[in-house]
Amino acid sequence: PRWSEWEGIVTGQGAQMFGQQFKELQKESLSRILSKPRSLTIVGLPTGFGKTRIPQSATKLIRSTSGGDQGPTLIISPLISLMDDQRREWNALFKGEMKFRFITAAETTDKRKIYNELLNDEIDVLCCSPDSIIRPRRGVQPHWIEAIQEMENPFSLLVVDEAHTIADWGASIRPEFQLLDTVKRLILRRNKNLRVLLMSATITQQEDE
Repeated sequence: PRWSEWEGIVTGQGAQMFGQQFKELQKESLSRILSKPRSLTIVGLPTGFGKTRIPQSATKLIRSTSGGDQGPTLIISPLISLMDDQRREWNALFKGEMKFRFITAAETTDKRKIYNELLNDEIDVLCCSPDSIIRPRRGVQPHWIEAIQEMENPFSLLVVDEAHTIADWGASIRPEFQLLDTVKRLILRRNKNLRVLLMSATITQQEDE
């Protein structure tokens, strides 16, 4: 029911968000993600095209529009250095408009604090590697699988960046990628309307299938 409100924002003439006008393929991607709950969208667009703007914009609309699920977004990426670059860019981009956290070595915020923020619905976007969300608990550190099951407002969008690595790298290099279906199923138990977005600049037809 929210699509009627979102359609003009996403597809209209001069549609833009965060100060940048949408390209036609960004509009199409957002339309596919937002128009149908419990959707699966695969976005294969070149490096530098603006793939990251797609989940950012979808998150903004989902979080700020009542009438349906309003959970945060979980972005899973295998590239830690890319996430560290994104942290710097997002600070300048959002200017406090949305709150995001990255679970990487460069994140100075205590993980227990991030865990509690997630449970209390104080984070709009959580970014992490497949390793960090899947690997077993270490000492008193929080386990993110537990957070998924305890969140007050469950995730509404699950994004897997560099999604070609699920097929391309295989279980021998990053076995955690093979367990992401478990993460998806856990979220679906909490939110049956979960949208899944797979993004890649190099996805092949075989990987797509």
